[in-house]
Amino acid sequence: GTYPGLCPDCEEIRGKMEEFFKRVVLHYKDNPALFGYDVWNEFMPFYGFSSVFNYLYHPETKKEFCKFLERKYKKIEILNFLYGGRNYKDFNEVIMPSSGVFLEMLDLYEFASEWILNYLKWKREIVKKYDKKHPACAHTGGGLAALLLQPFDVWELTEFVDIWGTSCYETNFWKIALQCLITDGSSQGKNWGIVEMAGGRTWYGPYGSYLRSPEFLEQLVLLSISYGGKFNLFWQWRPERFGQESPNFGLVNEDGSFNKRTERISNLAKTISKKQKIFDSIEFPESDIAVLVDWRTFLIEHIFSPLTSNDERFTITEILGWFYALSKAGANFKIISGSEVIKKGIPSEIKLLIAPLLTIERDKIVDKIMDFVERGGHFLAGPYFFIYDSFTYMNKKTPPEKFQEIFGSRREEIYYDENIILENPEMTNKIKGFHCFEVYECQSAHPYLTTRKFITGTKNVYKNSLCYKIGSLCGSYIGKKLLKGEKIENEGLVNLCEKVMSETEISTLPVSSTGEVLLKIAFYKKDTLVFVHNPLDNTQDIFLSFDFNLIEAEDVIKREEIKIVDENKLWISLKSRETKMLEVKR
Repeated sequence: GTYPGLCPDCEEIRGKMEEFFKRVVLHYKDNPALFGYDVWNEFMPFYGFSSVFNYLYHPETKKEFCKFLERKYKKIEILNFLYGGRNYKDFNEVIMPSSGVFLEMLDLYEFASEWILNYLKWKREIVKKYDKKHPACAHTGGGLAALLLQPFDVWELTEFVDIWGTSCYETNFWKIALQCLITDGSSQGKNWGIVEMAGGRTWYGPYGSYLRSPEFLEQLVLLSISYGGKFNLFWQWRPERFGQESPNFGLVNEDGSFNKRTERISNLAKTISKKQKIFDSIEFPESDIAVLVDWRTFLIEHIFSPLTSNDERFTITEILGWFYALSKAGANFKIISGSEVIKKGIPSEIKLLIAPLLTIERDKIVDKIMDFVERGGHFLAGPYFFIYDSFTYMNKKTPPEKFQEIFGSRREEIYYDENIILENPEMTNKIKGFHCFEVYECQSAHPYLTTRKFITGTKNVYKNSLCYKIGSLCGSYIGKKLLKGEKIENEGLVNLCEKVMSETEISTLPVSSTGEVLLKIAFYKKDTLVFVHNPLDNTQDIFLSFDFNLIEAEDVIKREEIKIVDENKLWISLKSRETKMLEVKR
């Protein structure tokens, strides 16, 4: 629809676009092979925050930016004051910035997010105008950064589609797993899946960069299913023949002949068809822990350091580390966003809210978190918590005064060090911090973590809630290791998660394992479904221990019985990057 180059803010162009959409829909809508419409493929051309500079500076779009500012600030005097002493006489005088102070750039990107949201809404409305029967889908680009580090908030977009999805060209297991969890969370309960999954080699040019093995491909399908995904589409059947992506991506060989990847996925598809009742009826337990992330925090980090690589950003490594630690601790958790919270509050089923890195407030989010704690929810926050107010001005106290009562502590100082170790006398493993450690003065709180002789973590009883303040980026040590494919030698954060879950009386999954695996639990009727994912490139022989006695166990994919070693224990062997889906009867 006019990509690349034509501007939909021009009335004549928009009319031509609608005519194009109309003709496509009317041509295909009665075709029996049609499933639905992908109304925006990967939100092209918006790849990364800085892409807005290439596409949103048309004179007509600049007019829309000025209208956005007027809706936000109401009076030009307010904008002049908050922008640090400007002298605009009218909103139409405000220049669309390419650089500037935090607030200027925040406004630019929030306008871009709103513009993209409205454009998606318009596209869907046009399709539905001519075909009310078939669903409208949209999907993001190919990796974790394509979900989080973009000029749009994925949690906002799903309101205007019937089916949600993502491409997946990651090669790192843990990034893919987190990508699935975020896509599930942002789907807002709608059906979602992987819309583009590379069937073979990736990425650009004549040489490619990575060949996905048959086991890898099967694992990706089962990984998305284990997080609630409803479908997987491969990009593509044959390798591309033209352009920068050729000759890569095919599930078959260049001449169309089959290979081991084709055979593996074919067998998987046949198995799913034979077990269709199970896959159609999978139910997942309700999460009782939520990790709170916010697009504004990603945005502020980008504005401050736009040239930093995605994998070096604190937000990515911190969230990835906490994701790993909670998964290993047996937590049943979800990821929620700030934009979701200000509309709906913290979901009622959530008992523990974790905010690893939340730097900037947004309208109403403080009240929503306070409401959660007031009604008995437990809360854990990391460093730099709301250091900026909603207009990017520094808060005078850290944490902000409203939160000092619930945390029972305040920050005295912040230090920077290359070797940060946080300790709790009741924990065997020490926690590796990163970049900084905040030093706290306890008011009503008790010391919880120390670094050398400093208090770097506190725990406070506030009414019926436990509130924790953690003073270092504890997820980043693990996150950085995972990005490099290195072994996690210090699992102190895993132990911290286990300790906090025990103190807040939150149950772990009913199954645990030896080895380095990711476990996911689901249910089919009265049976328990256990997804066992091997993230390693080597074989693992592991034991699974259950909280209940076993009667029977079957490998759903291979359709083989699993021998019960003990009344509540199974032994299985996992090949490199293999996933097993077990149906267990108690």
